[in-house]
Parts: sequence; structure tokens; C-alpha cells
Amino acid sequence: MGILIVFERLGNALGYYNKHFRVPMIHINQDADRKSQIFICSHELGHAVQHPDTNTSFLKKHTLFSTDKIEIEANTFAVELLLQMNYLMNNVVQVLPSTML
Repeated sequence: MGILIVFERLGNALGYYNKHFRVPMIHINQDADRKSQIFICSHELGHAVQHPDTNTSFLKKHTLFSTDKIEIEANTFAVELLLQMNYLMNNVVQVLPSTML
């Protein structure tokens, strides 16, 4: 997908998605714990897939547009992605021969 993932100090922000010179980037707070970072990355990937050209930070700061729907969609994307990954890791990987892993 060509998305650059950057771990950095973000203060109170957990993460965000943006494009810099047409390069899609996911920024993740390096101070968040590992499980949170995985969810944050999945959530921001939801933004990248579902709304690749939407700048939610700009919308929140400079318009009256409610980003609630976009955030719910990104959360739903993350949960569905992580549930599928969890299922695969717990069911499919166990039956594969070790030579395939």
C-alpha cells in the first residue's frame, strides 16, 4: 500500500493519518503501549483505506463538520481487521506445517 509508518512522540495524541507530498503516512505515539500501538495503527489504516484524502485534523480545527462518523468507521475497520488477524493466528497458523511459517 506504500504507507509510511512513523513512531514519534505525539504528546496526548495517540496517532494520526496524513499525506505529505502525496506520500501516505501513519503517525503513532511511541509512548503508547504495544497493544495500543497495534490498535492505533489499525485505526489509522482505516482512515487511509476509507478516506485517503480527508484531513480530519483540519476538519476538527477549522470547520463545524462532525468527524464522528469518520472516526466510528475507522474504529470499526480496526476492530474487524484485528478480529480477523486474531482468528488467523489462533486457528489457521496452528494447522500449518512449520516449513510454511
